[in-house]
Amino acid sequence: MDVTGGAVTGVEDDRRSHDEVAGPPHGDMVAQPHSEDEGPVAEAEQLAAELSSSEQPLGSPGPRFDRRSPFYIGLMASAGVAVTYAAVRVLASMSSMLVLSTVSVSPAFKRTCAGANVLSA
Repeated sequence: MDVTGGAVTGVEDDRRSHDEVAGPPHGDMVAQPHSEDEGPVAEAEQLAAELSSSEQPLGSPGPRFDRRSPFYIGLMASAGVAVTYAAVRVLASMSSMLVLSTVSVSPAFKRTCAGANVLSA
């Protein structure tokens, strides 16, 4: 392999067009009624068309999700961890403000300020 003037020589050009690699595109029949000899995708489209109605264009709802499934338990656990992490971060960023607010409303602070004539009523 030799690089001269920015061009690579000695390497065959292996680029082929999309049609050469994957065959021609689907064509004009995309989203059109299909014949049965087009395979499982056409069968699935036909079944979906039979299941939809004007009241439920996506078909009838399926069964409820099982709350005891490992996926659901893991999903809820990770959501709980994320909410807890966010709450801890918020409280940590507000800690100095919370301390000042708590000290300012405490009765001992008010007595100390009143005894020193800092607060004027």
